[in-house]
Amino acid sequence: MTSQFSPQWTVPEPLPDERMTRPGMVALGIGAAILGHVVAGIIGVAGFVGAVGDGPFRLMLAGPVAEAILGLVCLPVSIVWMAGRKRGLGIGLLIGWAVGLTMTFVLGLFLFAVYWGQGPGK
Repeated sequence: MTSQFSPQWTVPEPLPDERMTRPGMVALGIGAAILGHVVAGIIGVAGFVGAVGDGPFRLMLAGPVAEAILGLVCLPVSIVWMAGRKRGLGIGLLIGWAVGLTMTFVLGLFLFAVYWGQGPGK
């Protein structure tokens, strides 16, 4: 029995993937999410400083509310982009949101430890 393939046979080129993940788009998504965390962090620090001073104690919730709003925006947008053609941007947004949330939590613990006992009435 002889082979049906001639010696010149090669593997065909793969079809181009329309949903290709580009590293630049991933980095752009990470940067956008981190920038959102920076803005939410500034809002949180401003509320914290206002609450530690003579301001109302409810200003302490400014940071967590800003982070919750950021999460409610980042998660659905990243899922839609990952399912569509902007896959790299969606993956980057999701990674940046998770990393930024972790860093914000660590910063919040640090601020809590530094200002322990310096709240209103002290």
